[in-house]
Amino acid sequence: MISLGLIDSAGVDSPSEFFTLLSKGDNPLVFDTEKGFDRLADFIFYKKPFMPWPSKAASARKYLRRSAMNKKLWNDIWDNRKDVTDILPKLTMPVMLIWGDKDRVLDMSGIEIYKRYLPQAKSHILKDCGHAPMIERPGETAAAYLKFLTSSAKH
Repeated sequence: MISLGLIDSAGVDSPSEFFTLLSKGDNPLVFDTEKGFDRLADFIFYKKPFMPWPSKAASARKYLRRSAMNKKLWNDIWDNRKDVTDILPKLTMPVMLIWGDKDRVLDMSGIEIYKRYLPQAKSHILKDCGHAPMIERPGETAAAYLKFLTSSAKH
């Protein structure tokens, strides 16, 4: 692997609103009602991207049809989650960390944990952005990553 990009990445232990909710048995990322779709968007985005109502309704219905599968996927991921700090020092390639400063799912304090184990890592924090910068701020996310790739290719 030549380089590695991590966007609001899991794998390190940093507190967040999401983990507080999970500890109370509440997972805003998995739902089985239409209201859950709105809650998901409110939770992962700081500024929700515009979504026309027909598209929003269709997306919610599509998600709801896969609700049981989504719950199974989530449970499989959660049950098999790993702390990656033991393997991070073995990664010697250039690393880019991109994070939204308003991420409620994975707190941006994770950047400092990653940097502790990956001293070569660069980071780009998107101000007023939630958990999905590639959706909420695609242009800025792509520009930051492209700049990283360009500078990494020179080394």
